[in-house]
Amino acid sequence: MKKVLFLLLLSCFVFALPCEAKKKPKGEVAIELTPSTSSSTSYTDSIITVDIRPDWSGSFFKVNIHNNTQGRIYVEWENARIDGNKVLFSDDRPITMNQKKEDEVIMAGDMIYGKEITSKGKYYDSLGLLPLYKEKEMKKNGREYSYTIILPIRLADGTTHDYKFNARIFYKIIEPAE
Repeated sequence: MKKVLFLLLLSCFVFALPCEAKKKPKGEVAIELTPSTSSSTSYTDSIITVDIRPDWSGSFFKVNIHNNTQGRIYVEWENARIDGNKVLFSDDRPITMNQKKEDEVIMAGDMIYGKEITSKGKYYDSLGLLPLYKEKEMKKNGREYSYTIILPIRLADGTTHDYKFNARIFYKIIEPAE
C-alpha cells in the first residue's frame, strides 16, 4: 500500500514538472477622471485642484482638494453626490450616517488630504458597505465601473461652483503575459 501511494505521488511530480504555468499579466486598478487637464486622476482650475483615487479596499474614493484662491473656500459635503446619492465618510457609522454633514473650510493655499468618501447607495443594512469596484471581475472579464461625482465648492463671497467629475475605474495592464 505504501509503495502504491509513493508511486502515485512520484508520478504526479514527474508529470507536473514539464508543464509550464501560464503567466498572468500584471496590472493595477486605475481611475480616469473627466474633465481632466493635467493627468488622468486630477483636475485643476483657478479655484481648486482635485485629485480622486480609489482606496486600497475598493470601498472608498480618496479625495484631495487644494485651495488655489487667495480666500477661504468651503466644501459643502451635505450637497456632494456620487451617482445621485449623498456621500458617506469612512468614519460614518449606521447611527451617524444620516446626520447633516458639516461644510469643511479650506484656507487659502491649504488642502484637504485623503478624505475617504463613498455613495450612500452602496450601504445596505444587512450587507454593510458594498465595494465601488471588484478587482477580480475587472481582471477576469475587463469590466469597468463608472461614477458621477459632484463636489459643491462655495467661495468666500457666497457663490457656489458644482464640480462634476465622471470617474471611470478599470484594470490597467502594466506588464503583458508572455
